[in-house]
Amino acid sequence: MPIFVPLKSTLIWISSTLPMSMIKPIPVPVKNPHLDWICFDLDDTLWAVEPVIDRANSRMFDWLASHVPGAAERYSVTDWPRLRDGVRERFPATAHSVTALRQTVLDELMAALGHQGEQAVAWSQAAFEAFRVARNEVELFAPVENMLTTLQQAGYRLGVFSNGNADLQQIGIGRYFEVVLNADMVGAAKPEAAAFSALVQACGSEPRRMVYVGDHPHYDVAGANAAGLFSLWFNPEGAAWPAGQQRPSLEVACLSEIAAALALLQP
Repeated sequence: MPIFVPLKSTLIWISSTLPMSMIKPIPVPVKNPHLDWICFDLDDTLWAVEPVIDRANSRMFDWLASHVPGAAERYSVTDWPRLRDGVRERFPATAHSVTALRQTVLDELMAALGHQGEQAVAWSQAAFEAFRVARNEVELFAPVENMLTTLQQAGYRLGVFSNGNADLQQIGIGRYFEVVLNADMVGAAKPEAAAFSALVQACGSEPRRMVYVGDHPHYDVAGANAAGLFSLWFNPEGAAWPAGQQRPSLEVACLSEIAAALALLQP
């Protein structure tokens, strides 16, 4: 059975009006001795991704309209879902890679506009770069950095596996993670077993000494469960668990609850 942690926050507030002699240090949560690695999804787990991708797509199409002859007349950001889905259907072998998918869309767009050769390649790469920069302009959920710091101080090692292509160094939180993988790097996406196997191998651990944290019942929780990892479902909206699916090992409504939840987990 999953363990639910209903607390809205694990932070303890101490009034600044108390005499200093009465203020005691807040202890770092005790590390669960059965766990070594806490690994994370990124999009919609550490930040809201939809506004980020919408803005990044707009930035990419604005760049195309400003720099590529014919692009403004033929294409707009509203065409993205159609272009993306068409490439995904025709190239299922690379469907795991959001980077390859976008690059293919841009290459085909250049060809459709009649642009070829080095200039077309340069425009395609520059349009992708406009997307990439905006893609990494994220607003972290408020508890993220305190939560990661708390886990590190407790003695956990931290990792990432994402199906996306965010750059944690550019975002500014890369320093927290010893292992950072994504679907582009390993050639497989969650919930595939190969994705979680690559994560376990990169961490040099055993699945039952790892917890995977994510917001998605299928990609994150079901994938981790099937691979033998413990799963922690980040469920800020209080959604009902999908019927017929194996439940997560843990569930929290706020990222600040994770350290306390981990302490309760028994193998």
